[in-house]
Amino acid sequence: MSLQAIRTALIATALVLDTAHAQTPKAAPPEQAVVYTRATVQSVFVEDARHYIRLKLGPGSGLPFRTLTFRVRDPAQVAAFTPGMGVEFIAARVGDENTLTALRAAPGIKRFESH
Repeated sequence: MSLQAIRTALIATALVLDTAHAQTPKAAPPEQAVVYTRATVQSVFVEDARHYIRLKLGPGSGLPFRTLTFRVRDPAQVAAFTPGMGVEFIAARVGDENTLTALRAAPGIKRFESH
């Protein structure tokens, strides 16, 4: 074989391998586990026709401030919760507000409970 024939064969092989590699399906990214944050309900209120819930995060939250206010899109979502109750929640930034996306009852945070 001539040098030109070898070079052509190598280029053709590289193109075939590159095309085969490009057509292999990419693995789907691993699904992230849903993580709930524990807190204690401080208040549920309405302001400017919008519903809000104020939650006090547990110790070790890593934030310099631990009482946060979240917008509630569905008032029925927080209807059963009263101040002092322990909750677990998920929130997301929607528009320009922190918005509650999931809320469920949970045991109270021991450090916040009175003895």
